[in-house]
Amino acid sequence: MTGLCDDRRVLGLYRLINDNPVLVNGLLALRGRDTALLADALRNTTDAGALHSRLAAAQLAATQHLLADDNANHLGQGRSADQHHPNAVADAEAAFTLLRNGLRKL
Repeated sequence: MTGLCDDRRVLGLYRLINDNPVLVNGLLALRGRDTALLADALRNTTDAGALHSRLAAAQLAATQHLLADDNANHLGQGRSADQHHPNAVADAEAAFTLLRNGLRKL
């Protein structure tokens, strides 16, 4: 999910999820499972140990989720996907550059 869909039905679903604590908890659980699966995949396909795989998966997943949430919030405030797309791309490039290069540039 990129959060960059301005179809009114998708925006309505996003609002429904975020306005319902039970659905928010379900989304958080799903994100946790996704992160665990990514950690397993990293551990099984790289030389990284369990801790490093979990750390990398957590960072990658959190970045993707934050970017998607930010995109959806912008669209929820009335911007179209076309209007926000250049900013979304720039934000994603900056976020993943920060991950790639570490936090030393903050």
